[in-house]
Amino acid sequence: MGQWVITFPTRVRWHLAHDPKLAGKAITARMRVIFAWQRRRARERGVDFGAPKRSQSARNGAIVFVQGFNSERRLSLHLHALVADGVFAREGDRARFPRIPPPTDEEIAALLDQIARRIVKLLGARLDQPDEEADDHAIWIHAAAARRVPGPAVAATPPPPLCARKDGFSLHAAVAVHENDREGL
Repeated sequence: MGQWVITFPTRVRWHLAHDPKLAGKAITARMRVIFAWQRRRARERGVDFGAPKRSQSARNGAIVFVQGFNSERRLSLHLHALVADGVFAREGDRARFPRIPPPTDEEIAALLDQIARRIVKLLGARLDQPDEEADDHAIWIHAAAARRVPGPAVAATPPPPLCARKDGFSLHAAVAVHENDREGL
């Protein structure tokens, strides 16, 4: 089981924090990208899914948690997902769970690019609205709460393994727990 965490740029996170339905759509967009990657990897390894009788996402498994704050206790909506490290496939009348290897750094970067494009498209014109023009006071408060407190400049460091950053988005998939690690699970 792997933990996949995505964080958003400030302008995206306060829109998602303000609108739970929009946040739900962002979760769906993100998971569809990850699930499609998993199915593609499984097919490359010879997994046959058979005739599609249900939705594509029924072949994957994940639990998603929404966290609304960061370690500084500032508004920082981001998503944690515990993603199964394989896919569910049918073999005759039986189900099986073939495992897939973890993603590579290049795959994480490509997945982040796809997720970011989908989220930006989902938000559309909302991203073009300046904070001062927000007609809803709650949006304005969320925007203010999400802003970073100015501090000393920190040099940009390269992302750690299995982590990618782009335009304020980040995707981190380096945490995994083995199925026999009862305490870790």
